[in-house]
Amino acid sequence: MRGNADSCGIWAPCLSFADGKFWLVYTDVKRLDGAFKDAPNYITCCDKIDGDWSDPWFVNASGFDPTLFHDDDGRKWFANVQWNHRGQGTGANPAHDSFDGILLQEWSPDRGLLGPVKSIYAGTKRGLTEAPHLFKRNGYYYLTTAEGGTGYQHAVTLSRSRDIWGPYEDHPNLHVICADGSDGPIQRTGHGQYVETHWGDHYHTFLMGRPIPDPQGKPFCAMGRETGIERVVWRENWLYLERGGVVPAEDVNASVNVTQKPEAPVLRILGGALPPEFQWLRTPETDRIFRTDRDALVLIGRESIGSWFEQALVARRQEHHSYEASTLVDMFATTYQHAAGLTTYYNRHKFHAVLLTHEPAI
Repeated sequence: MRGNADSCGIWAPCLSFADGKFWLVYTDVKRLDGAFKDAPNYITCCDKIDGDWSDPWFVNASGFDPTLFHDDDGRKWFANVQWNHRGQGTGANPAHDSFDGILLQEWSPDRGLLGPVKSIYAGTKRGLTEAPHLFKRNGYYYLTTAEGGTGYQHAVTLSRSRDIWGPYEDHPNLHVICADGSDGPIQRTGHGQYVETHWGDHYHTFLMGRPIPDPQGKPFCAMGRETGIERVVWRENWLYLERGGVVPAEDVNASVNVTQKPEAPVLRILGGALPPEFQWLRTPETDRIFRTDRDALVLIGRESIGSWFEQALVARRQEHHSYEASTLVDMFATTYQHAAGLTTYYNRHKFHAVLLTHEPAI
């Protein structure tokens, strides 16, 4: 992914389990701006979720946000949004008319895509229909999609059909989750997936943002897009939020079968390996970026903090609006072009950094 622009790279990873394997489908988006989308879709699998994953299968590049549905007859179905660079999509949202419906085609590990490909769903009037997920229950095929874009009009839409090819009828409320027009702390809610646990609880995930209130203008979601979860119930073969309405709550009661995740770790001693919360950008290979040496993290100077290729940035996700962070830096800079320190990073243009460097005049 070296060279991928900000907000590109891996989109919408979808994890499933079938045939004794974990299956992961995803898009590697190469271009975000302009009319075109360069968005190849891939599938990889593994016997153990923390094992060695297979080399990825390339599936298609007709759009993004793929999903892999394992039907109870053993067949597998691949779905993704179709992208129309001509701006002649479904017409649901004329301002964003490159969204051209949800494509469906059968897929086999041995043969790849096979059989006919069909657009099975155009979406509601909210438009920007994307992020399909298929599941089956009580003889219905359910199609979950995201609509309204990733801003404050974002929504989770649900439809169903007796036939996987459709036609699909929309939920009585159209949307299962949508915070549009609400004033709560949870906003930009959409792009979710239904989950039924082994002990019979029903949940729906969704992406969201927690904006910082700004009485002087538009609020900002400094922590980017986060993942939320809500309890749901079934009524007449339709999903509804357990609490009623479509606006998710700030707090959700957890199942008695789970334990609360501990607070963010305070990493005082490295201990030879980075905790899994720490990540880096655009490559799985670390040897050119950093290494661990006893109780220290050794960063290897590469390109600027805004580079799309090789930046020596190791970071963890921000989880709270207010937090404290500190580090001990050991370096010797011989030029003002050498720098190291702490940064709070959103993208190549939006970041704050406190750096140790060299100033000849000081």
